[in-house]
Amino acid sequence: MLAKLEVRTKAFWLVAGYMLIALLGAIDSQFKPEVFFAPLYLIPIAILAWFIGKWQGVTASVLSTMMWLAADIYSGGPYGEPFIYYWNTIACLASFLIVSSLIASFRTEIELTRSLSQTDTLTGVANPHGFHEAAQKEIDRCRRLDRPFALGYLDLDNFKAINDQFGYTTGDQVIRAVAESIQANLRKTDLVARLGGDEFALILTDASQESAREAINRIRHHLTNEMKTNEWPLTFSIGVLVCVEHPKTVNEILKLADGLMEFVKSNGKDGICFSVYRSIP
Repeated sequence: MLAKLEVRTKAFWLVAGYMLIALLGAIDSQFKPEVFFAPLYLIPIAILAWFIGKWQGVTASVLSTMMWLAADIYSGGPYGEPFIYYWNTIACLASFLIVSSLIASFRTEIELTRSLSQTDTLTGVANPHGFHEAAQKEIDRCRRLDRPFALGYLDLDNFKAINDQFGYTTGDQVIRAVAESIQANLRKTDLVARLGGDEFALILTDASQESAREAINRIRHHLTNEMKTNEWPLTFSIGVLVCVEHPKTVNEILKLADGLMEFVKSNGKDGICFSVYRSIP
């Protein structure tokens, strides 16, 4: 349920949140002050703090307090002393601000935890979990918009020799350099993930056969130069699957891209094998 709400735009939640505050204020003004209406304002405050962020939660808290106070004055509160209005307003605002701050902080913690669970600790790129989630979203998006995308599967040739000759510290340095080089040559909408060991996967969004070929060749060129610069005797076997039709699962196309990479491995390594995915009727 929450995942479906997350796809709504920030503009949607801004309009919905502030319209709800206005609606609550209008309803609140129709009740006598004995009816304690203030807690209901926490609904739009929570919406804005969760879906937009901390400062929108603060703004919503201030606006809700003003709306509640206006409704209280309009309905003719039975307070004998004017300072009671001030006291109640401060107490109401403080309560709203505390709740909005807690909700925004909780959302931040959730996002941080989610990010860490989807990130490879060595390279900082996506890990297998993050890759599968992003790839499934891309499949769903491309199916909805009827757009192509490409999946690349990259493996370092003879990586074991690096660990044996230079040590695992250098091996880790190589893996980080590969991840950084790939990331530097991708668009912001693309994704690189480390699937484990010396294997990487790439998602190229809105990629036709021509644009995928151009992007992968560029990435391979920069990777080769990076290896030569550091005098690391490594090459790359890459399988690329361009999805002009849309699969149901990530595992289906990942297995196919892995097969393309293995084909390169078994035919001399240091190359790229392209193929086009078409669903079976």
